[in-house]
Amino acid sequence: MGICCYLRCDGSSAVVYRAEEGCGMATQDLPATITLTADTVATITVRGDYSRLAVRPLATGQIVFVRGDGTNPVIGADMNYCAPPIPAEETVVPAATDGGTTSLRLISATAGMVFVDKPCGEH
Repeated sequence: MGICCYLRCDGSSAVVYRAEEGCGMATQDLPATITLTADTVATITVRGDYSRLAVRPLATGQIVFVRGDGTNPVIGADMNYCAPPIPAEETVVPAATDGGTTSLRLISATAGMVFVDKPCGEH
């Protein structure tokens, strides 16, 4: 089993156990995680139709740029949502839905894991 740690809305930590594939499965249930490779756009797709999702970088110092409209984000560019490094609050991003799934595209200049869930207060 893969193990993924994430932060709850109250700031406490929790652990999500995933299948052998680890935390980068193609379509995940919420809460979900994705491991980013530096300077590479990645897509996370979760089951369910959500109009917005919350993003939290889990690597110290990692800044993540996010788009929820199907467009690739660009590091430092306008029109991206910027998720600041921990211990910042979650960044809520409007998300694109497609018949039972919701996707975000993410990029960071540094590698690290990112936590994605429903925004706090919407559980």
